[in-house]
Amino acid sequence: MILVITGPMFSGKSETLITMLKTYITNQDKGFVAFKHKMDTRDVGCIKSRSGKSIECIMVQDSNHITDIVKQINPKPHYVVIDEVHFFDVGLADVVSSLSNNDINVICSGLKTGEGIKPFNTTAQLLAIADEILLLKRECASCGKQTVFTKRTVDSKDEFLVGDMDIYENRCRKCYNKA
Repeated sequence: MILVITGPMFSGKSETLITMLKTYITNQDKGFVAFKHKMDTRDVGCIKSRSGKSIECIMVQDSNHITDIVKQINPKPHYVVIDEVHFFDVGLADVVSSLSNNDINVICSGLKTGEGIKPFNTTAQLLAIADEILLLKRECASCGKQTVFTKRTVDSKDEFLVGDMDIYENRCRKCYNKA
């Protein structure tokens, strides 16, 4: 099973991932291993929600490191969790598919789109192979309508700019294009 949780920033992706994982492992008493990209320098060594829920994770530089680490775990984990998937290389889809084909459930979360409402390639590939997709929404900071987009509020040409409410806000398509 491959589950992808996606949506804009501040929509509860990490919270949902942690809650679902804790429910699965409590109900089935199964092991898991969690990963996050080293590029995400917030809360190093754990996946943490805004409400304070957290799980420990392994920080990795690229998707191949996930395969290498999972191969060393005995017995193999029942779940592999990957947060902030948009930071990873496009090889992540092959890694996730391989894990799932080897009877390991994979739960991923990350942003669907980046600046200019352009899709993140890695997230798009994961959405294409997912067995289940959970699309979360948040209110537009300008008009209050539900949205799935996040707009950067500072000038930067970087594809990835790690930040929080200080440099990002959610916008519906209409308000995004007005700004």
